[in-house]
Amino acid sequence: MNTENRRGLGPWPSLLLLAGAIALYVGERLLTDDSRLVLDGVAGLLLLAGLAGRLLGLIRATEGHAAAQRKLTAATVVALGGLALYGLSTDTVLEALGGAPGGALQTVLARLWPAVLAIGAVPLILLEAAYGPMRRAERVEAVRLSQAGAGGVSLACAAAFLFVANWLAIEHDIEVDRSYFRTAIAGEATRGMVARLEGDLRVHLFFPRANEVLGRVQGYFAPLQRASSNLQVEVRDRYLEPDLARKFAVRKEGTVVLETDERHESFLVGTEEEAARKALKDLDQTFAERFAKVTSPAKVAYRVVGHGEAGSGGEGVSGSKSLEGILRIAGFKLKPLGFKEGLGGGVPDDAELVVVLGPTQPFLPEEEEALAAYARRDGSRLLLGLDPDSEAELTPLFEALGLTYEARGTPLCHMKAHRRLHFNKSDRTLLIAGNFSSHPTVHSLIRARRYGVTLLGAGALGKPKDARKGLTVRFPMRSVAGTWKDLDGDFEFDKAEEKKGTLNLLAAVSRKPGEQAEGEEKPRQARAVAIADGDVFGDLALINTIGNRILLSDVVRWLADIEGVTGTVSSGADEPLEHTRDQDLIWFYGTVFVVPALVLGGGLGYLRWRRRKGVPR
Repeated sequence: MNTENRRGLGPWPSLLLLAGAIALYVGERLLTDDSRLVLDGVAGLLLLAGLAGRLLGLIRATEGHAAAQRKLTAATVVALGGLALYGLSTDTVLEALGGAPGGALQTVLARLWPAVLAIGAVPLILLEAAYGPMRRAERVEAVRLSQAGAGGVSLACAAAFLFVANWLAIEHDIEVDRSYFRTAIAGEATRGMVARLEGDLRVHLFFPRANEVLGRVQGYFAPLQRASSNLQVEVRDRYLEPDLARKFAVRKEGTVVLETDERHESFLVGTEEEAARKALKDLDQTFAERFAKVTSPAKVAYRVVGHGEAGSGGEGVSGSKSLEGILRIAGFKLKPLGFKEGLGGGVPDDAELVVVLGPTQPFLPEEEEALAAYARRDGSRLLLGLDPDSEAELTPLFEALGLTYEARGTPLCHMKAHRRLHFNKSDRTLLIAGNFSSHPTVHSLIRARRYGVTLLGAGALGKPKDARKGLTVRFPMRSVAGTWKDLDGDFEFDKAEEKKGTLNLLAAVSRKPGEQAEGEEKPRQARAVAIADGDVFGDLALINTIGNRILLSDVVRWLADIEGVTGTVSSGADEPLEHTRDQDLIWFYGTVFVVPALVLGGGLGYLRWRRRKGVPR
């Protein structure tokens, strides 16, 4: 029997194909136009010679080797098909065919040809390796060749999948940082403020060029640059640009400077990762505060003090550090306002906002009248947080706002819709409010849908029958159905004396301005927001509950006439995992009973199947 007929042409067709592929790669990647065309022509001849040799080997093969030659020929055709798709994806061929370079067709071909080439080339290499020792045999081991070909196809498909997945990851670059050391991302509110930027804002990053912290800071600013073409971010070297560093009083590397034509603000991040950890976590909050300072004129907000208000004891349940931060982001400069600051004589004329947050002690009559007079003033803006255990009456103020405050000394309770803090019945006063109606003060909460607002002991707001004319009173946040006023303080529902229902927790009040005087600007609308629990905007609730932060941000924006911005600034701080009582029960019974039952049931079912099939142990 003719040995050459069994062997075909040996490995030469595959070697010619390899040489043609290498020549094509060198021509396309390394050479200029004239040399590239010459080498591409040589590559084409080598590829055609390899294909011709493979077809000739298939024709000359004996019966024992025909199956092997068919597999080699099929792999060769697929590999050449991948190279043909590459040729179709080039600009020259696309233009000749009437296509547009850079279009969707070229994108598809550019991702398709490597996959097709791999699906042909990898099995071809494995088939040649398996077939080589059997070329002089009378018959080949068909199973061995089939396994080699199938293994090559599987390996090539896996590589093609990774290639496509990598391309998709590059095209849809979404970064999710779950690590402990992470950088705050640009929040929805910050992106909204930057998108509304009218003038130019230049951000100077005074960092060493090769620095890990610089990379994190640049990653933070990237989506903000996409939000507005007026935001320009540049990396600076304070040693190479000493005049610029002196202009902004930059004395340390790792300083970020925000500059407009009129003013500038700066803050320090640092250059060492460990030292910069806190600054990176608070980067969005810090940037938003500085952004407000350089892009908008300062507005004065007075915080009423001297009556046991939130913030008088520093940080904690009633602390107000978080509230102050959100007010600064809205462009407010905070000043205290108490009896010694002149509250008894009236609220200052430069007040853009007055905050009365959780007073627990009574006001002097002249102070109450001063706040009521301010509420009746055209253009007044008031944020009022209440406390059901407070001794402050504020009757004139409630009359001016057209509101009543019910359940004094009798906080609201709910049997299920509450947080768990003390793990006893008193937790029923820690209400979760998720019942919202359309209004700018709860717009972001309605959009988010999944966030509720935590109240740490609330009363209920209402509207008197003889409310003042000209007032528009809305209640955009209400309690969950089944809430009751705990009249006897035992945290249990008493059907005889107590009644379940849905109660008002937030009031938004507006009043039309008076007549415009000749030669003066038209007065703006008076607005006020009252919340049935002042601790809603205290540090404990704001730090631990994102729904409270969203609510306060929207409330402040409505009071400050900031339109077109929703959401909150982001924080790198870890969000605590909190469950309601029902959720805790689900996790408990699920882990104690359901999961073990599923494992046991699966094992018993498997044993029954083995017995039914007669499988030996």
